[in-house]
Parts: sequence; C-alpha cells; structure tokens
Amino acid sequence: MRLQPPLRGSAAILRRLRADMTLHAYYLYLYSFRSIEENADKLVEIAEVTRELTGAKKIDLIGHSMGGMVIMLAAIKKPELFDRVIALGSPFHGTRLA
Repeated sequence: MRLQPPLRGSAAILRRLRADMTLHAYYLYLYSFRSIEENADKLVEIAEVTRELTGAKKIDLIGHSMGGMVIMLAAIKKPELFDRVIALGSPFHGTRLA
C-alpha cells in the first residue's frame, strides 16, 4: 500500500491523478451515516468482493471528506487489499465547522 502525500489545489490533484492512475473500473460507495468504523468494515467487504469479481490483486481508493477517513481506516485494517489510498479534503485533524 502506498499512501499519497497531501496535494494542494485542484489542478495539482487532477494532474497527479491523471499521471498516477489508470481507471479500469470503479464502484461508487455512498456510505450511510453510521460510524467511520462501520463504514470501513463495509468497504473492506466490498473490496474483497471487487477483487474476486475482477481478479485484481489490489485496488485503489479515493475518498472525500469523511470518506477519506473511512478509506484510510479500511486500508489500515486490511492493507493487503489496497494499493493506493487518496484522501481529499478529509478532516484528519478535526474541524471547527462540523
């Protein structure tokens, strides 16, 4: 698993994604407002099924806001499932806005 460094600015993000990733298939998981841990466990289940169906050895994850925290926890729980984990706009250090 390779964690991407934080990127600033949308142009930099798009350039990095374009350079680093080739999109073969994607699955959009719209999580419920359960806990981050419950959503991470569900994402691990989805990742395992995705690997079985596609034959991929590892999959990449991209998450935004709370989704970034969900994918990071999933990657920590089962690092053997994931290659790249990219979190955008995720409040890893908390936020005064929530």
